[in-house]
Parts: sequence; C-alpha cells; structure tokens
Amino acid sequence: MEKAKDYGAIIESGAERNQVFQQENGVAEINLTGHWLLEENDADGDYQVFAQIKNEETNYPITETLKAEMLPDRKWQVTFKNVPVGGPYKIETCLQKKGANLPLMWTQRGDTRYDIYVGDVYIIMGQSNAAGYTKDMAYDPKQPGVQMFRECGEWAVASHPLHDSTDTLFGIYRDGVNLGHSPFISFGKKLLRKTGVPTGLIVVARGGAPMDLFFHDREHMYYEALKQITELAGVKKPRGFIWHQGCTDANEDRGWYREGLTKLINATRETFGDPELPWFIFQIFRFFGWDSTHDRSWGAVKEAQLDVSHDLKNVYIISTLDCMPSDHVHNNTYSQIMLGERLAGYVLRYLHGDQKEYLCPEIVSIKRSEDRRSIELKFNNVQEGLMKVHDLEEPFTVTEGDAYEQKEIELESWDACGDTITLRCKKEIPDGARVSAYWRTHPTFKPVFDAGTRLPILAFYNRECE
Repeated sequence: MEKAKDYGAIIESGAERNQVFQQENGVAEINLTGHWLLEENDADGDYQVFAQIKNEETNYPITETLKAEMLPDRKWQVTFKNVPVGGPYKIETCLQKKGANLPLMWTQRGDTRYDIYVGDVYIIMGQSNAAGYTKDMAYDPKQPGVQMFRECGEWAVASHPLHDSTDTLFGIYRDGVNLGHSPFISFGKKLLRKTGVPTGLIVVARGGAPMDLFFHDREHMYYEALKQITELAGVKKPRGFIWHQGCTDANEDRGWYREGLTKLINATRETFGDPELPWFIFQIFRFFGWDSTHDRSWGAVKEAQLDVSHDLKNVYIISTLDCMPSDHVHNNTYSQIMLGERLAGYVLRYLHGDQKEYLCPEIVSIKRSEDRRSIELKFNNVQEGLMKVHDLEEPFTVTEGDAYEQKEIELESWDACGDTITLRCKKEIPDGARVSAYWRTHPTFKPVFDAGTRLPILAFYNRECE
C-alpha cells in the first residue's frame, strides 16, 4: 500500500523506536532534527515546531513543551536536556502557525517516537558463549525495558538470539549458523527489577573469534565494526563492556593473553573517552574433547584474566565453574540465565553500590606450613565459609620445578574451613612450589563454593607458594 503524503512536523533523526539513551548521572540528552511540511504546499506564513516527552503509559509530561529552533529550508532542531532515567517514553511533535492563538492540542500534527528509554547500554564482545550458541529450552522471555540494537541497524525489545544476522549491516562478524540463548536478557531483567534502570544491549561477537580480531589496529576487523555499530545506535559512550572469550586463544603463552586483553581494554577506554570504563569478564568455561596437553594453556588463560583484573582499575572477573554444558564447550540455557543474574549482581555491586550483592571468592594468599607438609589457601569474598562437596575429583594441583618442566606433588588430603582451604601433601613441599585450582579444560562439576552465597570460587593457575 502506498504511504500517505506527509505533513506537519517530521522527525528525521535523533530518536528511534525502542532506543535506549545512555544516562549520565541519572539523566540523558536527546537531540532531534527534522523538517516541516504543510498540507497545502502553497500556504504562506511562519511556522513553529513544538516537542515534548511524555510517559507513554500515563501520558504524564516528562519535560516541558519546547520550541524547536527553526532553520532555513523548513528545517528544525530541538534538544531535550536532563531527561530522567526511565521509560517507556514517547516524543511528540506538532506544528503551529506563529501568532495563532490556539492550544497546542489543536495544532497541526507531528511525528511521534514511541518506546524511548533512558538507561544503561552495555557492549557484549567475545566468541560463541558471548554470541549465544545454546539451543536448550528454558523460559527466558523478553521484557520491555531490556532492549537490543539489532545488526540490521534497528532498536528492538531484546529477544533470543541477540546475535541475529538477519539483514545484517555487519557481515564481518556474521556467524554461519543460527544462534540461541545467551546470558544477557536475564542480566537486563535483573537490573531492571532491582534498579528500575532500562538496559540496552549491543553484541559484537562471533563464534571462534580470536582476541586479536578485536584489536583497534587490525584494519577492517571487529573493532571498526564496534565503532560503526555504536555510532549507528546513537551511543557515544556505553556504561560498560562484557567480555566472554578465551577458548580460541588458549595457548601456553599466558603473557600474550594478558598483554592482549590489556591492550583491548585500554583501546576501548581511549575510543570512548573514559580511562576507567568498566569491564566485566567471564572466566572461560570448560571444553570436552581436548587431551590433557591443553590443560595448562587453558589454565594460563584463566590466570591471565585474573591478572588483568588486578592490573587495571574497574575490571571484574566472574566465575563460570558451576555451569553445566549444552555441548563440548557452550553453557546450557539454565546456566546462561544463571550467569546473566550473576553478572547483574556484579554490576549492581560495583556500579550501583549494592553491598547485598555478593562476589565469587578469589584467592588472596598461598602459604606453606612450617613443617613443609601443607599449604593454606586464603580467599576473600567469603560470607559463611567455603564448602567442599566430595573427594571424587582432585581440583587442586601442587607442582615443583620451573614453568616448563613441572612435576606434580601428590596430595594426601584437602579440606575447607571458613575462608581457608588446606592442602596436605605426601612429601615435603620444596621452595618455589606452585598451586593451581580448577585450571583444567574439564574441571569438576561441583567446585568449592561459599555456603552463604552459593557462589563458586574463581579458578587460578600456577601461583607460587610463599
């Protein structure tokens, strides 16, 4: 059907349906531009465009009615400042002849933009677990206020799969298969439920992507697409980044991953003009099918991720040890939902100051006993006490020797009490001994966890004993 002829105040740019505008200190600025037309082209006179933001559900005014700046060639522009966090909002425009003594409700029509939100936008980067490869079934419905910017260049209510390449403008990171669930809708729903702040999600991820494809100095690669998609989405600076990657880069050179992730984080912070832009990183999951020769490289990436969280400010690591798989390397859907809520807990703690949200226990010290027969592992972020479930598998490893010629020291037993895990060895522990936890490609399914928060510890690798 042919579109009817336009007249009145026409919005050209500045706001799209379902868009999330990034707030700063609780408010956002929205700039609209457009043109105006009369129903009768030969009509004379000067005209004025008006615009206002209202609550879409109640029609209650959010802003005053503003007079747009009238420009040559029947163009106009208007800026809404201090639009508060919330939504859904609608932006209404209208056109009135200057000098007309009429209420605005009787003026000529103008365009309206619906389902506008002010909140926080997060950029999701990485490989398949970030893109969302999980195909298991679970109830994780969409919810207005948790929005996404689709790769076709349109804002929408977020729904699985977030990384959908239908009509994509960014073929460079198109996946070759149809995707499924990821953690991020449950992430946005928890944030909305706890804070009332809407969430916008932008995915720049691809299955199997190595980290260096995201580097800013790789021409025509993912970093360029990142800048293009955020500009198209109207995002000048996101609230933070979410990173789920590492499987492809699991090699023995731990220093390279640490250096590369540092480079990537610093590049995003420079691009978006914030040297402390938050990053939330999922420690890599597990992998079935690789032989034990890959265990050390897997552990090296886990440790490198921890290293970066201490090297740089506002970088936070989230454990995935208690997730269940849907195949050889991807989390199942229930685990994705759980990880989304866990991620939201970290965001609530660090970005919203909610001290009732808890963190995964992390190793802080490794000390050998005076008799050289046991090692004490101390953890932070412990609320009730660390809990051991069984002795069926050995999650901890003590080794001697240099980094390339390591020999395991057999454990006699281990237990957990309070914030401490004690390892007892069958022989004397030499100087320079090293300890690792849950570092292999396929660690135990029930890791040590905090009895109060039920959060698993973070894995670590090759830490030297004091």
